[in-house]
Amino acid sequence: MSPTRAAVPIHALRLDQVTDDGHLIGLDHQPLHEDARLYLRAQRTYRLHTGAEPGDLLIAESRAHVTYALRRIGAELNLPAPTNHVPAEAKKADRWQQSLGVALLPLVGNALPTEAPNQQSPEVAA
Repeated sequence: MSPTRAAVPIHALRLDQVTDDGHLIGLDHQPLHEDARLYLRAQRTYRLHTGAEPGDLLIAESRAHVTYALRRIGAELNLPAPTNHVPAEAKKADRWQQSLGVALLPLVGNALPTEAPNQQSPEVAA
């Protein structure tokens, strides 16, 4: 990335900054994963199909609306939702709250067993 141009957050991308094949133009950015390009292509096509102009935002919804939609989808799929509470040990680099209001936090739980359980049947083990 060039030091003269700052990265553009996804909620600030315009349709004319996304090509037909999902690449970004006119922006400094890291290489995009194929899945990211697929999303960008789909979102661009949807927005243009629904009447958006090339200078319009790629994502027209507010960040709060996107956060609400993600939480609603998670609830409908019975997925655990991230809380608004961020543990004290979480670093700012671990969070996405700066750009989209969603935090990525490390999973915390019981330690996994280090040994495989005895797979022998009771007759063989005796």
